[in-house]
Order: sequence, then structure tokens, then C-alpha cells
Amino acid sequence: MRKFNVLVLALAMAGACTAASAAEGSGVYVRGEVGNSTLYVDGDSAVDTAMNGWLGYSFNSLIGVEAHYGSLGKDSGDGASVEMNATGLGLRLKHEFAGGYYIAGRAGMERIESEFTDAGFGIQVRDEDQNPYAGLGMGFNVNKSFAVTGYWDTREVPFFGDTQRVDTLTIGGEFRF
Repeated sequence: MRKFNVLVLALAMAGACTAASAAEGSGVYVRGEVGNSTLYVDGDSAVDTAMNGWLGYSFNSLIGVEAHYGSLGKDSGDGASVEMNATGLGLRLKHEFAGGYYIAGRAGMERIESEFTDAGFGIQVRDEDQNPYAGLGMGFNVNKSFAVTGYWDTREVPFFGDTQRVDTLTIGGEFRF
């Protein structure tokens, strides 16, 4: 929790310092993403649909801050299920090329909640933890207000007292205001 609070404070201070110097490419944006998450556990993997919502502010065409909430997926079978959700805050770096294309990297801290339910045994176990996430993406600026995006993110999630890796591959749309 302490790492997350330090990151929030640092991002707030950076925002206060640079908000007054609005530049080309600055402003608020909203991005919705849908795709697949893959949970890797002891050599096995499970894949499910992931959905994320992002709210961000670009200080200029290069750097911005983002907050997100999303479902990393749900896997179920034989009366048992595992569901994971993430809430986070981080930075995004973006480099635009001629023709409207760009590449981006994002990283930050997030709180991940994992819930295991077994209806047959009446068991419900919840676990949560703060962990870093990182991602790479690319996009195409359709116009000044809208872009089509694709991202790959990786993170560690709490899973029965241990941590496991989840990779998420999404496509989305970004609306800029």
C-alpha cells in the first residue's frame, strides 16, 4: 500500500507542476479496451475475456498519467470459479510517427482483487495485493479526437497466497477531449 501511495503523490505533484504548461497533444482522454487475459499457474494457463476502462490526461504528446479499472477475466469449471479485477494508476509514454501511427508504453501500480469460489464446498476466498504492471502498445490516430489502439500488459496477481502472472492482450478505442 505504501508504494501505491508514494506513486499517487508523485503523479499528483507532476500533474500540478505541468498542468499550467498545456502543450500540443495535451488534454483528457478516455479509452475502452477488450481482449483476452491469460493466467499462468504452475505451467498451465487459462484464458478469458478482459475488459478495461482508462481515464487519462496527456501533459503533451509524449507523457501522460492514467487511471484504470477492469476485469482481468473469470475462469470456472466443476462448480468452482476464479475472478480477477484490477484498479490502478500509472504513466504512459507515447511517440507519434508520421501518418498517424504511434507506439506507447505504460507502467504503474495497481490493486488486484482475486476471488475463488467453490459452490460444492461452500468456500469463498478473497485475496488482494498491490503490484506493478507494465505494457506496450500501438495505435492509429483516425483523427484528432479518436484513435484505435492495441496493448499488451503483464502483471503479477495474488493467487492462493502466491503470485502468478497474467498477460492481457486488448484492442480499444481512445476518445480525446
